[in-house]
Amino acid sequence: MKEIIENRIYDTQEARYIGSHCNEYPPGSELYEKEELYQCYGAKRFFLACTGGARSGYCDRVNGERIPGEHIVPLNSTAAKKWGARYLDIDTYLLVFYGM
Repeated sequence: MKEIIENRIYDTQEARYIGSHCNEYPPGSELYEKEELYQCYGAKRFFLACTGGARSGYCDRVNGERIPGEHIVPLNSTAAKKWGARYLDIDTYLLVFYGM
């Protein structure tokens, strides 16, 4: 997944994958949501690569209809730490955020 947001490139193939979280709905469900945390190489910028079903918070709209969607959500370091504290295991969290 790749997007340009505020003149910055966010690319899951060119960033460091840190971890993910899925809601309680199964993949393929209209309510399914998945968030993957990434860190841009050479920068302290973070982002979520988000996917979701047609009735999720990450859906797209085409001609007034909801369809499954994909979105990138930039995060500052404070928001990334908060997300990490909630969804990452302690060892991964410390590896990424200790001393930041």
